[in-house]
Amino acid sequence: MSERPPHASPGPPGAPSSRSGSHRLVPPNSTWGWVAAACAAALSAAGGLAATGTGHSPAFGAALGAIAALLAVLALPSLPTRTAASLILALGGVVVVRHVRQPGTGLVLVGVWALATLLALVLIDRADLDERPRLAGGPALPSIAGETVKAMAALTLAVLFVGSLLVPVLGHRPPPRVGGGGVPRFDLSGGSGSSLTQNDSLDTTVRPHLGDDVVMTVAASRPEFWRGETFDLWDGHAWTRSNTSRNPLESTNGIASVTPSDGVPASSGRLLSQTFHIDAPYADVLFAASEPTQVEAGRLPVERPDGTLFTFVPLGQGSSYRVVSRVPDATAATLRASGSQPIPTTIRDTYALQPIATHRVRLLAASVTAGATTNYDKVLALEAWMGAHTQYSLNAPVARQGVDVVDDFLFNVRKGWCEQISSSLVVMLRTLGIPAREATGFVPGERSRLTGEWVVRAKHAHAWAEVYFPGVGWQAFDPTANVPLAGEAKTPESLWGWLAHHALVLAGLMLAVGVLVALGSLTRELLDRRRARRERSWAAMRLDDLEHLGSDAGRRRRPSETAPEYAGALAEVLGDADLCVIGAAIDADAFSPEGIGDDARAATDATWDAVSARARTRSGAAPVR
Repeated sequence: MSERPPHASPGPPGAPSSRSGSHRLVPPNSTWGWVAAACAAALSAAGGLAATGTGHSPAFGAALGAIAALLAVLALPSLPTRTAASLILALGGVVVVRHVRQPGTGLVLVGVWALATLLALVLIDRADLDERPRLAGGPALPSIAGETVKAMAALTLAVLFVGSLLVPVLGHRPPPRVGGGGVPRFDLSGGSGSSLTQNDSLDTTVRPHLGDDVVMTVAASRPEFWRGETFDLWDGHAWTRSNTSRNPLESTNGIASVTPSDGVPASSGRLLSQTFHIDAPYADVLFAASEPTQVEAGRLPVERPDGTLFTFVPLGQGSSYRVVSRVPDATAATLRASGSQPIPTTIRDTYALQPIATHRVRLLAASVTAGATTNYDKVLALEAWMGAHTQYSLNAPVARQGVDVVDDFLFNVRKGWCEQISSSLVVMLRTLGIPAREATGFVPGERSRLTGEWVVRAKHAHAWAEVYFPGVGWQAFDPTANVPLAGEAKTPESLWGWLAHHALVLAGLMLAVGVLVALGSLTRELLDRRRARRERSWAAMRLDDLEHLGSDAGRRRRPSETAPEYAGALAEVLGDADLCVIGAAIDADAFSPEGIGDDARAATDATWDAVSARARTRSGAAPVR
């Protein structure tokens, strides 16, 4: 906002006031008040975004941003209003750029920030026009709503065009790198078995304590269980491994090939690339979907016989790694058909041995699956029974010492957390001779509509059952939720993916809207100009002449200058004192109730003709007669 010189007169009655040379507070009901409201909305959205990305309350960040913007724009006397508003918008832009890629980014907050910033920019220019003294009969300012509609149409077209170009950029993750280490801040160790660090055992009697902290984000084209570890030995209350051997993997150009697990087809299924970004301070487990085939971690990867991966030297916060997995072609049809193939001996001897289980657990498994003809149908029957008779709960009572956890869960408590539920399914399947194992890791998490990545929080730590099907491989089953099979899962599109797929249609629609808006605006402008020519006052037309003369002389009228002030400034530039007479006549005619009269207007017109002729003569042009 331009400041009025200290010697300037306050202008005619009714002229808008602002924080100029007098440093007065900005009236909230002025156009600058609307600018302040738009700036508050923009900085509020940016503050909420920053708070979300740093693990704080979005409401607190939004409130802090709104208050700061309102105080800066409305009540900071040391800066012109336009400067304060511009700084607030710039600050909001910096905050959004800094945090838009952080886990948990909300698309709504980004949209609010973009629209509020656009509106604030439109209103800033409008506020400057409102501050310029208006003359009776002068052209009306365009409505704020009309200006905003046109700006939003242009913004939408730009977003569609630029967004389709940025799809590969937004989906790009930096090369695998190793971040700094630290002490784990997430209490995921102990009995949950779903931590970011290795566990030699999984105690199902230890209650997990999980929170909303983001532990990692995963860039992948579809949702999967992000498996960390598996266990095959059950003793009635905890899981361990029968084979604890570990094999360091050799890498070429930083990429290591993973040996296919026993009994897992090496060529069937689909390849899935995943990039994991660690947001927790410490991790040594390398998570992966289904069967990993390649890993690029920046550390030496180590594999277990079951195909799970980890690193000897932990990865710190900010680390990232890539895994390529082979997702089995698991559909209801392929799983049912797998029963015609034999189960490999290595799989049967490790994962189908009769488990420790009570007599009534064995009877329950047999009775529930009595009518099922395939292993897949038996799994479904047990899942259905558990869904109808048991309940997921983190507040379930802990099993007493020496009590079989599966028996206690199925027949007494019937409430438990994921480790107890999945263990019960695995144990019952094994009593039927079906190869199964306990798996731990994380469920897919929440898909970001902005980036398309999966945001995985501590509360997404999970345990589930994996069942072996000959010719297909290991398939995850989760009695706590209705999870689609690997071959049937569908992935929701991210915002940018949807825009890319529908860019042409959306661009056509928005182009049509933009053309209609432009035609309407042009028609209205032409009509307004015709009306203005018929209705403009003598003072308004003469002020236009004065402004044209000043523009040719290199001295444009400032927004805060009245007609006499501007005429006086031009008189100094051109050395023609008659301009002051013309400026005074314009001001008197515009703001006096009766005007200056026809005779005075005619005399002023004659003076103007003389001034114009002298100005043209000085510039080398012939005077206009």
